[in-house]
Amino acid sequence: MTIPDFTTWNMFETRWTSGEAKYLVDGEVKATHTNYVPTTDLHIKFTEGNVDCGTVYTDWIFLRKFVDLEPAPGGPASNVKVYVDMPLGYIPGAPPGDLVSVDLYIDTDIIDDTPDGIVQWAISAQVDPTVLEPMGVLGAAPGYFLYDYLIRSGLSDMGYITGSVLYGVDKAAGKIYWITEAILPSPPTGAGAVPGQMPYKLCTLTFKSLSETAYSPIDLFYEEGVDAWYRTPDGVSHAVDLVEDGHYNARANVKVYVDQPLGYIPGVPVGDSFTVDMIIEVSNITDFSADGIVGWGLSLAVDPDVLNITGAIGAASGYFLWEFADAWSESYPIQLSNINATAGLADVTEQIIPSPLGGAGDPWSGLKLVTLAFTSKSETAHALIDLVKVEYMTPDGMWHPVNEITDGYYNPPPAPDLSVEGIVLPYISMVPLVYPTPDPEFAYKINATVTNEGTADAGSFNVSFSAYWEGEETPEVSQKKIITSLEQGVTGTVKFEFSPENFGNYTIVVMADCDNDVVEFG
Repeated sequence: MTIPDFTTWNMFETRWTSGEAKYLVDGEVKATHTNYVPTTDLHIKFTEGNVDCGTVYTDWIFLRKFVDLEPAPGGPASNVKVYVDMPLGYIPGAPPGDLVSVDLYIDTDIIDDTPDGIVQWAISAQVDPTVLEPMGVLGAAPGYFLYDYLIRSGLSDMGYITGSVLYGVDKAAGKIYWITEAILPSPPTGAGAVPGQMPYKLCTLTFKSLSETAYSPIDLFYEEGVDAWYRTPDGVSHAVDLVEDGHYNARANVKVYVDQPLGYIPGVPVGDSFTVDMIIEVSNITDFSADGIVGWGLSLAVDPDVLNITGAIGAASGYFLWEFADAWSESYPIQLSNINATAGLADVTEQIIPSPLGGAGDPWSGLKLVTLAFTSKSETAHALIDLVKVEYMTPDGMWHPVNEITDGYYNPPPAPDLSVEGIVLPYISMVPLVYPTPDPEFAYKINATVTNEGTADAGSFNVSFSAYWEGEETPEVSQKKIITSLEQGVTGTVKFEFSPENFGNYTIVVMADCDNDVVEFG
C-alpha cells in the first residue's frame, strides 16, 4: 500500500460495513479486508507523534454512524434541507406551563409530482428536559408538506391518504423520537418543490415550557445515525442533505445599551465635559466557557454640531472584561480607540491578549463596557447617541453581533406625548350610577378629550373606551375610535356611546394610543 507524502495534508478514511472494511486515502481505496472485521462496537483512539523523523498531526475527525446499508445520497439534483423555523434566530421563551410550538420546514429542489418526489420522511428531536417538556407533533393536515401534495396532485381523490404523524415521547430524556409521516399506500409519484411556496412546513413539535429564560438546544437527528431521511416512490431511503438545529432562547444573549436613567442624557452648558457609560448585559453564557467574551468592538456616531467626542475610558477596574480577567488571573484587556471628532465618529475595541481558553459570562452582566467622554456644543439641541455596530469575540477568534442594542439621547428627542385630558359623562362622577334597569335602546353619550403635550405632531392612533360593571375584571363594553392626527399642543375629541346591560356602578377607562401606534418619548 502506497502512503502519500507526509509533508502535505491528507484525508484518511475507514469504511466499516457488514463483513468488510475499506481503507481510503484522499478518497482512493488503498486496501480492502473481509477477514478479521469486527462484529462488535469498538473504541476509537487517535494519536499524534513522530514517524520516521517526521511529525504527524490530526487536523479534524468526522464520524458517521449509519446502519448497513446507509441511506443513499439524494444526488446533486435532489437537495433536501430540513430546519427549525426561527425568524429571530431562536424560539422566544414562554412562561412556565405555556405551550411552545416549533415548526420544522423542508426546502428542496426535487421536481414536484414526479417519481423522484418524497412520499415519507422521518426525524427525531431532543431538548433539555429541565427546560422544555416534550408533548407531541402536529401535521398531516392542511398547510403541511405531504398533506397539501395529496390535494394538489389529485392523489387524495384516488384513495391515497397521509396517515397521522407517528412518534414516540421520552419526557425524561427530552426526546420526541422516530417522528414519521407517509403517504399510504405508496404512490407512483411524490412531493417536491412548489414554485413560490418553498420552504414548506413539514411538521410542528410541541413542548411545555418549564422555564421562560433558560436555554435549550433543539437538536434534530434520527436514531439510526442520520439527521433525517426521506423515502421516494421506489422504496429507497435517502439521507437529508442538510439539517439545521434550533434554539429555545438565545444560546448567548448579549445586550449593550446607553446608561440613561432619565431616558436621555440631560444637556449641559456649552464647553462643559461629561461622560456616558455603555452597559453590557449577558445571559445564558457560562463563565470561562467557549461561548464567553474575550473581546468586543463598538462603533458610535453623534451629531458633531451638538457633541464633541473627546475620548474612551475602560480596560480598568469596574469594567466588564477587566473584572473577568482579574477574577480568573488572565492578562488584563487592552483598549484601542479611533476618534474622529469632526465627523462625530468613534470606533473602540478591547481584547484580552493572549486570548484565554474561556471568556466572560453571566457573572459580569450589568457592568460598564466602556465610557465615552464628550464636550457640549449646545445645551438644548438634541442628538442621537447612535450605537451603529457592536460585536463581541469568543475564544475561537470568531466575531458575533450582539443580540440587542439600545441607543441613547442627548436631551429628549422631539416626540408626541398623548394624554386623556377629560371624560365628559352623563353624571359628574367617574363611577356613573346606572339606575333603574336600563332600556336596551338607551345609550349614554360620552366624550373624551385627548391632548398632545409633546414636542412633535402625532400620526394616526386609536383611543379605547372600556366600561367595567361592579368591579368586574372583564369589560362589559370595549370600543375603539381613531384619531387620524394630532398636532403638537392640540386637543382632539372622540365620542363613544355606552348602552349598559346592568344597573349599578360602572367604572369607565379611556386610553389614548391604546395600540402603541405612536412613538412617545418616555
